[in-house]
Amino acid sequence: MVQSVAIFGNSHVSAIKTAWEEAKQDYPQVSFTFFAARANYMKYIEARDGVLVPTNEVTERSIGFTSGGKSKIDPKEYDCFLVYALGARPYLPDASVFYSDQVHQVTIANRRARQLAWRTVKQIKSVTDRPIIVGENPLPSLLSEQALRDSGDFEEGRVDYTYGVELAERLFYKEHNIRLQRQPLQTIDNGRWTKEEFCKGSERLAIGHRSDGSAHDETDTNHMNTAYGHIWLKAFMPLLQGLRDRGGSENLDKGAKWRFGLRSA
Repeated sequence: MVQSVAIFGNSHVSAIKTAWEEAKQDYPQVSFTFFAARANYMKYIEARDGVLVPTNEVTERSIGFTSGGKSKIDPKEYDCFLVYALGARPYLPDASVFYSDQVHQVTIANRRARQLAWRTVKQIKSVTDRPIIVGENPLPSLLSEQALRDSGDFEEGRVDYTYGVELAERLFYKEHNIRLQRQPLQTIDNGRWTKEEFCKGSERLAIGHRSDGSAHDETDTNHMNTAYGHIWLKAFMPLLQGLRDRGGSENLDKGAKWRFGLRSA
């Protein structure tokens, strides 16, 4: 049986969508439907009568285009849900400074509460109990480091993506029965940046606008390209396989063989 996944996202999801369009024949066991809009227009999605509907004309046109003609999101049509980017920035604490779990937990929760991704998660949870996965914003490109140093905004410290994401998984996402799809380590440089090669040639999200498919400005260090999308998709498939093997809706605390879609050692 084909596993149906509804994907909610903003301009960052373009990398995933363009990669999917090139490679979906390689994943016949999965079907993706994208509900996406540029900028923050996904904030105009609300739960009504058991479905999710757009409350803004721009959002309605955008999700209609990205989904192939759908005007609403009926949760009964999908086996699980991916919330991608939408302001969900990775937690990157200074690993050289000790903080208690309680401090980390409060900090993570406060930051997530302000993000569109978390609002979207809550909207989905209000209409279904099927599995929800979050894919956070990709780390900015290594090109960002020099720009931040030049502006005086660069924060020194021992920042490590894996350290931060493990805290976020354990202290936040697991607490809310949400799975987190990590950024593939092969795309990360120096523990805190995405490798430069993956932000070159990134494309604007196609929403039926004349700018569809055009490249982001060469100074853009936050949006990733289709090559990145291919790597991310490949990393995402084991998590989806884990959901299929487990029947999709079991609580994360059950079945110690799987932790957020990855086999334990």
